[in-house]
Amino acid sequence: MDISKIESGRTQLNLESVDLHKLLNDIKEMIQIGTEQKGLSFILEKSPNLIQHVRTDVVKLRQILINFLGNAVKFTNIGNIILRVR
Repeated sequence: MDISKIESGRTQLNLESVDLHKLLNDIKEMIQIGTEQKGLSFILEKSPNLIQHVRTDVVKLRQILINFLGNAVKFTNIGNIILRVR
């Protein structure tokens, strides 16, 4: 993703209301496949007061989280990967 494209207006954000808990759980299931193959564990920690819905570009948010966590899996050889959301 290129933040400069967003800032310069060359790409648009498609904002919509998204169930944040469902999005995070879906990503957790996806990432766990990679962590289990490497003998790692993936932990998703959600704050108890985490809001249910958020207005965001779900495609871009999903892409960012998957890229971020995919790199964590790629470069972690032992231990845990933890995603904390507050």
